[in-house]
Amino acid sequence: MSAELDKLHRDLAEIYALTKSVSRDLEKGDLDAVFRRLDVRGKKIQILRQSMASFGKGTDNKSRDKGRKEKIAALIQHIKELDEVNMAFIKDQLKTISESIQEVSRDLDAFKQFRTVAKKSRRQLIDFMY
Repeated sequence: MSAELDKLHRDLAEIYALTKSVSRDLEKGDLDAVFRRLDVRGKKIQILRQSMASFGKGTDNKSRDKGRKEKIAALIQHIKELDEVNMAFIKDQLKTISESIQEVSRDLDAFKQFRTVAKKSRRQLIDFMY
């Protein structure tokens, strides 16, 4: 079981590193890198889930494994916390984008209305002159 715990710890450390990279890429605004890393992370999580089916069937030194299990639990908690931060950041960015789109839409409507008024005023001026 010790080898299984070591492999689990390595896999989780890779997922944690990818999650931190996603955070950095989000802050930089590099969406291509974010999606690439999320894809890789998803594949690693899928592989991890498949390998977890046989996890813990062997026996080993329980006291030695306890410390590793605690490290793994802490790593999983850090990954969850980073995911929450990343999701909050993404939601904030999407809200900002949505507000910007609404503002542009309002500006476009105002411009269309101004153009309509300008055309009517021009027609009235031409009619007045002739």
